[in-house]
Amino acid sequence: MSPVTGSATRVIGGNQEYQPAVSDDGTKLAWADIPGISIANIDGSGAHAISIGGGGEHALPDWSPDGQWVMYQDGNHADLYKTNISTGQIVQLTNASGQDHYGEWGRVVRNPTIDDWFA
Repeated sequence: MSPVTGSATRVIGGNQEYQPAVSDDGTKLAWADIPGISIANIDGSGAHAISIGGGGEHALPDWSPDGQWVMYQDGNHADLYKTNISTGQIVQLTNASGQDHYGEWGRVVRNPTIDDWFA
């Protein structure tokens, strides 16, 4: 939304996008879509997928503080992954069958009573 005009501008198209997350420096946008996670510059340019669901939707994107990684939940198994936006490297952060994981950069909440910390 423009602070000058108060008008909103759509930066991503379609009707399957949800859970937007803005990078800490305000220059990038990540969002969940069917079936993965996509990123773009804040104006919508350069949009592309960084993950594709393996039978389940990916959800809950969250940017690393340095803006180089996006963490997200695999909706099929509820494990957390992170993808390096420059190299495309994907790292699985959790591996607990039947456990729901919710990520917040620097912290993983499992069934939300047990906290696991990672760097």
